[in-house]
Amino acid sequence: MTVNLTEKLNKYIEEFTKKTAGISVAIIQKDKVVYEKYFGYIDLNKTPNSSSAKMMIGSTTKVVTALAILKLYEEGVVDLDTDISEYITELNIKSRFLKKDVTIRNILMHRSGLASDNLDFITSKFTSLEKIVEIANQTPLSYEPLSMYSYSNIGFGLLGVIIQRVSKMSYAEYIKENILDPLEISFEFIPNDSKKINDDINISQSFTNDLKVMPDPLNNIISAGTNTYCTLKDLIALLKVFIEPDKQKLLKKETISLMLKKPYFEDIIDGEMVHGLGLVYQMYNFDKSEIGDVIAHGGDTIYHHTRFAFVQKLNVGFIVMTNTENGLEISMKIAQKMMEEFFKQKNIPMNPLSIKDSKTVEKIDDDILGTYEGPTNSFIIHKEPDGFYANIQNLELKLILREDGFYKPIPTGIAASPQFSGMFDNLLLHIKKINNKKILFGKMYSGSVFNSTKIAYETFSEDTDKYDHVLGFYKLDDRDIQDYKVINNVSILKQNGCMKLKMNSFGQQLLLSLKGSGDNALEIQGYGRFSGDTIIIEEKSGKINIKLLGFFLTKI
Repeated sequence: MTVNLTEKLNKYIEEFTKKTAGISVAIIQKDKVVYEKYFGYIDLNKTPNSSSAKMMIGSTTKVVTALAILKLYEEGVVDLDTDISEYITELNIKSRFLKKDVTIRNILMHRSGLASDNLDFITSKFTSLEKIVEIANQTPLSYEPLSMYSYSNIGFGLLGVIIQRVSKMSYAEYIKENILDPLEISFEFIPNDSKKINDDINISQSFTNDLKVMPDPLNNIISAGTNTYCTLKDLIALLKVFIEPDKQKLLKKETISLMLKKPYFEDIIDGEMVHGLGLVYQMYNFDKSEIGDVIAHGGDTIYHHTRFAFVQKLNVGFIVMTNTENGLEISMKIAQKMMEEFFKQKNIPMNPLSIKDSKTVEKIDDDILGTYEGPTNSFIIHKEPDGFYANIQNLELKLILREDGFYKPIPTGIAASPQFSGMFDNLLLHIKKINNKKILFGKMYSGSVFNSTKIAYETFSEDTDKYDHVLGFYKLDDRDIQDYKVINNVSILKQNGCMKLKMNSFGQQLLLSLKGSGDNALEIQGYGRFSGDTIIIEEKSGKINIKLLGFFLTKI
């Protein structure tokens, strides 16, 4: 690695230390660390960040869980395509779908249909991983298994239970003996109410955006990554398993090949992020044959954020670790910058990508008309005398159909003002019908990369008058976790005749559409982390209560 390149990266990353407490970064090529740097500090005493500092890695732990499951698979202890109730005999998940088998394979790919989270469970200090079985039995499937991508921490919690049941060891013990010790690394699985978290001077504290220290409330789904701490050097050793898979000794060659195989699903469009057996493809798309796929995983708690990525064609890997609330976007930017600078050094051009020219098509099928719901916005596609338009937050975009099947949104009215118009310059939209449901995709170009993602699902308005008694504001029963930003400001309201759930979760404001699901339940519609999940309605002593994401809330 050239001195010039090191200086470029140092200068770029140092800019982020003005608003982020600690940042650890590394680039590994084959078996050599070619760039390793520690920025900032890990506690209020401003103890310098260093190679001994341990940060929480969140869902990057799922990579380790997947390695453990695949080790059990190659030993013949578990089967990837058997219903998991074979290993957790008391498991009996409720389902409104004909197909309800939940397998290890579809959990690894986040296509199990299991609900995303039980936020009460993962913030509780008084329970254990095994409790997830009871929770899974009380939580209906959100989608038919394999029918669509639906990220699930509950699913990876159940994988942890399977590891415990079949190995007759605790999850942490099995991981240590079979994954960590062979790699000569150490992970700390520490409940966040543990005294050790304050006594160990190497464990990074968790910082808010204004650089105040807060306890991270996540506790229990350790196999999904709620409380895993490690050093940058530990992640470097783990990443080497994938940079040169033929040299690793953890799994047999055919097993590691299975883990590294890129999956195909018909509901994926060009460049959309897709989960394989524990690893993620297309988190970054450089659209260069010399690079090929960037394979990765992210790890995000409330305050700690990690990026873990590698490129097989070049035998190179990249890691970013941060300990501050704003680290999600920052870690993504730093990882991309490290990749770009490394690729330039390999004489791979890093010119900004832009939307390629395509002929336009005059006739647009009326079938695209409708309302599409995402986690934060509704998209209403409607027809006017001069063409088709998409309305989002009262901004009008005229849709121009291209020969390649994508729509170019052209801002009109207020949306065409300088304040908004730049938002749509590098965006293409696509609508695809899958399983009789229309899905709105977005393809966005940003510098040298592009990303495609599902934005929203088609939804249908329905008569929800019988649920009017549920409308109003809700407070958490017997718990106050406002400071943790897990869930607050919850209300159910009507907007344009549709029932909506409005809430803040992990610092993001969500506005989700609801539909009836029986007399005493509502289902979250659209596309997003919690879509398909069920809200249970209860009336006790004249009060309206709801069960939402594991929490009980009372109407104020």
